[in-house]
Amino acid sequence: MEKFFESGVLSDEEIIRGLRAAVISHSFIPVLVSAGSAEIGTSRLLDAVIDLGTIQKVQHVECAFYQLAFWLSIVPEKVEFFVSTDGKEFEKVGSVKNTLPIDQYDSYQRDFIVDFKPVDVRYVRVVAHTIGNTPESHPGAGQPARMHIDEIVVE
Repeated sequence: MEKFFESGVLSDEEIIRGLRAAVISHSFIPVLVSAGSAEIGTSRLLDAVIDLGTIQKVQHVECAFYQLAFWLSIVPEKVEFFVSTDGKEFEKVGSVKNTLPIDQYDSYQRDFIVDFKPVDVRYVRVVAHTIGNTPESHPGAGQPARMHIDEIVVE
């Protein structure tokens, strides 16, 4: 994978640290580029399913989102977490609502975390819901909010 703004490839350390460390240190600001003259479409939710490969004990799932509200990157209004042994029938293990106000225009990272009694699972599903369009009080009023996710951690 090529680095943005530099030449070369990502080191193992950079991959392990992830985007989160770069954003927190302000050495990288994720930006979504889209067409200004045409609506290219944004999804109102993220629905990610992770296959762990084998059935494992899981008791913790977390994911990190970034908010750069002025640029329409807004953390989701809520994130739901599900687990499954077969990838077809999922059981909800938690839901977390956002507490970060939309009018925070600096760069913010918000973790959505659920801890639960250990269960045997093979699949983990994370569903994040956007706020939809930005409210009238926002500089980008009426524009679709976008989500930037860093990573999903399963333990």
